[in-house]
Amino acid sequence: MNRPTSSPVPLKALPPPKSLRDRLTALQYRAETLEKQRQEALRRLHELEAFLALQPGAAQRLEQLATAYFGDILQEVENNLSFALQEILGQNLRVVTSREVKYGKVHIQFGIERDGRPEDILRGQGGSVCNVLSVGLRSLLCRNWTKKRIGAFSCWTSRTAG
Repeated sequence: MNRPTSSPVPLKALPPPKSLRDRLTALQYRAETLEKQRQEALRRLHELEAFLALQPGAAQRLEQLATAYFGDILQEVENNLSFALQEILGQNLRVVTSREVKYGKVHIQFGIERDGRPEDILRGQGGSVCNVLSVGLRSLLCRNWTKKRIGAFSCWTSRTAG
């Protein structure tokens, strides 16, 4: 029989079996630890996904609540401003509002109706309607908010096309 005279790896270069076993044990422990961490991360991911799945329903409900809440307030504002317009100008004018929630904020649009027909606030009565509404809205703001939060408010500052 022919025996090879030299092995492909010299025996002196191989670590002792105990060192290899210790290294294998450490690697197995590390694998178990990483698997536990992976399982925990997956569990947290599923919790977060379940929580985030609630968001559309919660956002829709908040939108409904905000619309209802502001609906009550705006109804009172409409009534008071309509009364002011009718008393000051002596005409059959009614303030109307439309509201919607966009991007988490309530957007309110004011308008007026004369005998049930829409009329442009800025053009009607040469600005007198706008002035009455502006004073009425400013007084409402002054009663309900601090001076710092009021800022510049006037129907002249923001004109929407329409």
